[in-house]
Order: sequence, then structure tokens, then C-alpha cells
Amino acid sequence: MSLIALVCFLMPSLVPRPAQAVKTIHIEHNTEKQFKQGDPCQVVISSTGEISLAYRTKTLLSNKDEVWVVNDMVRTAAGSLYVATSGKGYVYLLKEGQEPQVVYGKDLTDHRHVFSLAIDGKGRLLAGTSGKTTQLIRFDKAHNTETLFQEDEIKYVWCILVGPGGRIYLGTGPTGKVITLDSDGQNPEVLYKAKEKNILTLALDADGILYAGGDEHGLVYRIEPGTGKTTIAYDTGHGEISGLVFDEAGNLYVSTADASAARPGAKLILSDGDTSRPESTDEKDKEDEKGKKDEKAEKDKNNKVEKIDEDKASNGKKNNNDKARETKTKKESEKNIKKETGKKQADDLEKNKISQPAKPIDKDKTEKTAELIPAATKAADKPSPNGPARTVSAPKPAKPAQTNEVYQISPSGYVTSLFSQKVMILSMAYMGHGKLLLGTGIEGKLVRLETEKQEAVVLHTVKPSAQISSVLADVDGTVYAGCANPGAVYAIKPDYAVEGIYISPAIDAKQISKWGKLHLEADIPCQSSLKVSFRSGNTSDPEKGGWQKWTEPIDAAEDIEICAAPARFLQYRLHLGSSDGSHTAVVREVKSAHMIPNLPPLIKNVTIKSGQAGKAGKSARSSKNISITWKTDEPNNDKLICEIFIRLVGREKWVRIAKEVKEEKYTWDSRTVADGRYEVKVTASDKLDNPEGQALTASRVSRPVVVDNTPPEIARMSYTIDSGKLHFQASIKDALSVIGSVEYVIDSGETWHIALPDDGIFDSREENIEFELEIDAPGEHLLAVRFTDALGNRTYRNLSVVK
Repeated sequence: MSLIALVCFLMPSLVPRPAQAVKTIHIEHNTEKQFKQGDPCQVVISSTGEISLAYRTKTLLSNKDEVWVVNDMVRTAAGSLYVATSGKGYVYLLKEGQEPQVVYGKDLTDHRHVFSLAIDGKGRLLAGTSGKTTQLIRFDKAHNTETLFQEDEIKYVWCILVGPGGRIYLGTGPTGKVITLDSDGQNPEVLYKAKEKNILTLALDADGILYAGGDEHGLVYRIEPGTGKTTIAYDTGHGEISGLVFDEAGNLYVSTADASAARPGAKLILSDGDTSRPESTDEKDKEDEKGKKDEKAEKDKNNKVEKIDEDKASNGKKNNNDKARETKTKKESEKNIKKETGKKQADDLEKNKISQPAKPIDKDKTEKTAELIPAATKAADKPSPNGPARTVSAPKPAKPAQTNEVYQISPSGYVTSLFSQKVMILSMAYMGHGKLLLGTGIEGKLVRLETEKQEAVVLHTVKPSAQISSVLADVDGTVYAGCANPGAVYAIKPDYAVEGIYISPAIDAKQISKWGKLHLEADIPCQSSLKVSFRSGNTSDPEKGGWQKWTEPIDAAEDIEICAAPARFLQYRLHLGSSDGSHTAVVREVKSAHMIPNLPPLIKNVTIKSGQAGKAGKSARSSKNISITWKTDEPNNDKLICEIFIRLVGREKWVRIAKEVKEEKYTWDSRTVADGRYEVKVTASDKLDNPEGQALTASRVSRPVVVDNTPPEIARMSYTIDSGKLHFQASIKDALSVIGSVEYVIDSGETWHIALPDDGIFDSREENIEFELEIDAPGEHLLAVRFTDALGNRTYRNLSVVK
């Protein structure tokens, strides 16, 4: 095996290059999130950010209009693969190199949904079917069927589990019953009845203890088959439990499938693009209708019931996809189911019978009460399933979860979350050696989860299917994925694909740039290969055209030069290969280097704010400091240094008042210049980050600002006294600023009084003032008048007044 780390940097030449900055910019890709923005083909991206070849994939079943959902799969000891579907309810037999064979579903009396499969203790195929009623059927070697169990109250057999001695366990709905039968499929009894509608998944530990998961409360039930004693092993806090499996060490793995925890906008899309299941045109239904004209009323009722069942069943095994349907469709379906099944269940309970040919269930062993083992929130506080228990009432519905999860429950009862993402986990299987298989919805991804590392890898993405509704791991390492919408079956072999390609997202240099070399970190074992090619362009989407063609692939063992034309955007393409199917290159990091030619800085704006006078009174004085602020942009991310210049409006030459200003602000004391209207210029330079003679500058001039440090001028002022009343008149003007206020006070009083101009508003540089004042006491009085302009410049006048 060879380990390569191609650390390639773009080095500046010893000879200065005109109009170029000296910094090299690197853009790195080394995380799952970054790599997933690209386009993988026959490669996988791990949760730790590694790219490697995908496993070889073969299509076993596809393009079957009669298959909506693959509900379950089972492999026999002889190597035959059986597949249960919804649509026309076919059970397929799949063999390597042969066409799919339908072994169930062609007869007009066969049901149209087969939700579960298993191999009994004698190697015979078992299937749970659903239609007007549900049945557990058994196949002989010639694929003839025999009905073992049937009950009107039970509509669905979601899962079948064969335990020690060949004993059979069924997870059913919509009454939440766990049914058990002996190894011959006889003597059915209710082992436990949950307080939720459907038991979706079952698992047995090494001691023969049964574990069950339902669809409403997120509870994992622990059931002792011998006594029927039932406790709650764990409360996930979710709604639906989609999978339960054990590993060799006795750890129990629990997966959840809450639609509320999937990505926003999740919706089950059927193969015809509609969001509700189309009416069936099965020939079996047409025959039944034709042969029962004299029972039309009953037939109409049954058709309605059967369509409701189809709507529920067609969303795939274990009701996983039902939660992803549109809200309106779901509510209508549930309403109809309740309406139809309520009376039927009541009638069945009254009759207390199971339809023939199955034997009656022992009523003394039914309706057992679950007990709850208290569970703390921390993993280290989770008690053992064998610990103390207490009886509980009906559980409350689980709150909507933020993510779906895979939990590990150790034999001692400690709980760890191994996987938490916004995906629908529709199916789960154990591969051995601490590895789990997860089938997800919405994006149809097959995920391998390494429990010890807690590392998830997408093994395969099914297209065009929307969901992986069933997964199966074979002893030879082959993985089978059963899909929905449209239905299909794929075999993922344990050897690597011959070739895989990964195309990166468009790398944005922000400006047209010269591309340098690549830093590539990868393991390249013998019998594997890794090559790289490039292309560049000036649009963010290469599909819009205008990009150069891909370069010829370069062996990654060599020094990698990015042979792409200068452009704003770049893509790299990784070519992974395996000559023996047992080895693959693993890419951990890709880092591209580029240089942007030195570009001038940009001054976006210059803002001037002079001190303004406040309201009349003591607060009317304003600062003589003028605040200068500006905003810059530097496309090369260079550090900028600024200079400030001023000039009187109409003059040509600028006078510098500040240099080497590093902040985007400056305060100018206006008392250092004469009154007038001034312009301010800000100049920014990138000379700190560029060689001498290569720096670039940018300038921007502000709007004119008034510098006025002179108070208003009093052109005329007089007063008269008549009958004890003083009448005051004055004319004032200011060269540059609007008159701001006129105030007066008598005999040095504490309160200044406002005097308004004759037009009632101060709005010009010249104003006429006139006011009257009552003089109460005889004798001499002092009248003080204060004149202020808009910039706070003031002048005072005193008048001696005698009454």
C-alpha cells in the first residue's frame, strides 16, 4: 500500500510580477458536508469525510408496474431469495441469472399485499398477506399454499419471527396484538396486546426473550414468551419503531421512523406521481364483481373496506411511508379505517371467534398488561430490562422528534444513540461484525453504520426509487435493498465497483484567478488507482455552458498541476479504480490553490456627520468635531491604510489632514480651519500587503460639509416700553448656517424663554424677531438675549430697561 500526501503550493516567482498580489489562497474539501455538495457516481462518502469506491451493484427486480412497494425479503438456506410486495401482492422468487418468478399472487383469490416473510423451522416459506382479511400462509416445495392463521379483527401481519424450536411470532395490526403459534403453525394465542395500533417489528435475544416495537408511542416492549409478562425496555421518545435487531454480543439496536423528524417537505410520491394510491384494476376484482351481482350491496361495502386497506397497506411494509403522505390523504384514510373497523371489531369481540381453518386463541392468555422500567435521560442511568418494573396506564402519544435515531441498548440496559439524522429510517438489518444496514426514505439511501466507530457510510443511492423499504444482509456479505415507488430489488455485492467518479462542486475563487497546484491526501493500495482531471469556467453552473473541456486524467502519484485556464470557477474530478474488487483508494482531503491578480480596493461610501445644535437652552451648544466614516471592500483581502484630504468647494488642490489611518473612521476638529464649505476625500491603499510599486489605491469624495465657527450677526436691535410692557425687535443673519434659536431672560433668571421669528419658524440664514414682555416692578431691569445658529454658535446682547 502506498500513502500519498501531495502538498502542492503555488510559489511566487523570484522575479516580481506586475499587478499581482503575493498571497496564495487555498480552498479545502475534507468533510462529509463539503464532499456531498459534489456529484458521486459509484463512490461513497463517509460521515468522517472520506471518498472511496462503492460496492458493485446488480439489479434483480425492476420495471414491474405491479410492484409498488417491496415489503420484505428472506433468503433460504439453499440461496433462493423471496420478495414480498404490494400492488398485486406478488411473492417473487429471485435467482442469479434467471428471470423473476411469481410464486404467489396470480390466483384470483390471492391477496394483493404481502407484508412479511420468514422461513420456518423446517425450511418452509411463511408469508403474511392482507386483503379483505389477513392470513398467515405456508408454502410447500412446489409453492402450493396452506393457510395457518386468519382472524377478521387482524388486518395486517407486519412481521414474522421464528424462534427456538420453530415457534412462530407475529406482529399484527390494527389491534396491536403479538400472536404466537407452535412450530407447525397451530394453536394460536395472543401473547400480548399493546395499547397502540400496530406491532411493526419483533426480535429475540439469546435467552428467547421477545422484543417488540409499535407505531405510535416509541416504546420497546420486553415480553417473556413463557409467562407473557411484559415490561417496557425503553421509551425512545419517538412515535414509530421501524426496526429491532440483536448482535452477537447481545446488544439490541432500535431504529425510529418519525415523519416529523425527516427533512422538511418530506412526502411519499407514488410511481405515477400522484400522492394517493390509484384504484386497482386487478382482474381478480373484476371476476369477483362479475360473479356476485346478486350481492351488490355487500360487495360495495367490501370494496370500500378493501380500498381503505389498500391505502393503508400501499405505503410499504410496517406503515413506514404512511407518515410521509400528505396530511389530507392521511386524515381521510384514518377516518375511513376507524369508521369501517369499529363495528367490525365490536362484532368480532362479541363473537370471540377466529375464522377457520385456524384454531381458536386461548382467551385466558390474552390482554396482558405492560410494565414500565423507569428510564433516566442520561445513557449511563438507563436501567437493565431485568430491573424493577411497575404497571402503567395507556401511554401518551410521543411528541414530534427533531431527528430519527438508532439506539444501542446493552445487555445491562445502558442506552447510547449511535445515529441521529433528519431521515426516515424505514428498515434495519444486522450485517455482523458490529455493522448495521439502514434503509432510508425521501432520498432512497442505503447506509452502513459501524456501531463501534459510530461512522455512517452511504453504500448506495437508489434511483429513481424514493424509499428503501426493506434491507437484508446475507452471510456471504451481499446486501439486498428492496425499494418503493417504484418497487425494485438491488443486490450490493461485497466487492468494489471497477470504477467510480466523484465530481466536485464548482469552487469559487470570487475573481478570475490563476490556478496553481493541488494538495491531495489519499491512501492508494495496490490493485487500486486514483487519477484527477480538471475544468474551469466563469459561470457557477457548468451546465450553462462556457466551461473548458475536462483535462486528461493525471495519475495522483505524480505532482498534480491544475491544468485549467484562468477562470473564476474550478472543478476537479476524481477517478477511482479497482482491478481486483478487494481494494480501493481512500481520499481524505483535496485542497486547491489559486492566486487572484491584485485588484484595487473599493470605497463604498463616505459619511460626514457634523456636530448639530440641540434644542434651545443649555444643551444647544454642539461639538466642533466632524465625524468622518467610510466603508471599504478589498477583493484580495489585503489590509488597507487610508489618508484623509480636505479642500474648500471650488478649489482644485487637496490638503492632507491625516495619514496611515487603519480604522474606517476619523474625527476632524473643524476649529482648525476657517469657515466655509469643504469637501472631504478618503484614499485607501493596499501597500501593506503588496510589494513596493505594485500597490493600488481607491478614492471617494464626500458631499460638501459646512464648517461654521462664527455666531450669527445682529443687523438691527431695538426696544420700546409702553404702559409697563416691553416691545423688542431685532434682525439677525448668519453667513453659512440657518438661524437656530433666539432666547431671552430678564434679570438673570434661571429660565430662558424662546422667541419665534415673525413667520413662526427658524428656516433661513436671516430672521426677524419680535416679542413683548410685561415689566412688573418699577426701576431698572436687565434683559439678556441669546442668538444661536444651527451649528451651535452663539452671541449675547444685554439691554438696560427702565420702567
